[in-house]
Amino acid sequence: MFLAGWHAQQDLPEFLSAADALVLTSEREQFGQVVIEAMACGVPAVATRSLGPAAIIEDRRTGWLVEPDDEAALAAALTEVINDPAERARRGEAARRAVRKRFSWATIAADLAAVLEEAVDDRPAGHDPRARYAASRKRNAA
Repeated sequence: MFLAGWHAQQDLPEFLSAADALVLTSEREQFGQVVIEAMACGVPAVATRSLGPAAIIEDRRTGWLVEPDDEAALAAALTEVINDPAERARRGEAARRAVRKRFSWATIAADLAAVLEEAVDDRPAGHDPRARYAASRKRNAA
């Protein structure tokens, strides 16, 4: 194990792809972008079950989730990562597929479009932002 230090964003896929696993033991991780980046490179993650990682990693399928402060569970997960390269590769490939499906630009755009459609559908009756904009332009021109 080694710490590679800071590197430019474009170099990260090469570094991540060279790893056997990503280990993130934060007690409070809101999202976990690094987890998604590693998984996109086919690297399974070992992480504590906190907000972000728990929403991204499927335990036993795309990585390993352990309870915060459970040193024995973390040690067991890391031992499995080291001793079972076939399982590590299986979870890494499942992680790559899962991330490309859930976090692709097309998926994110479709999810955003659905949220915006819902917001438009819930607007008050008679609310037309284009008409309001035209009226304000007319007032400002006068």
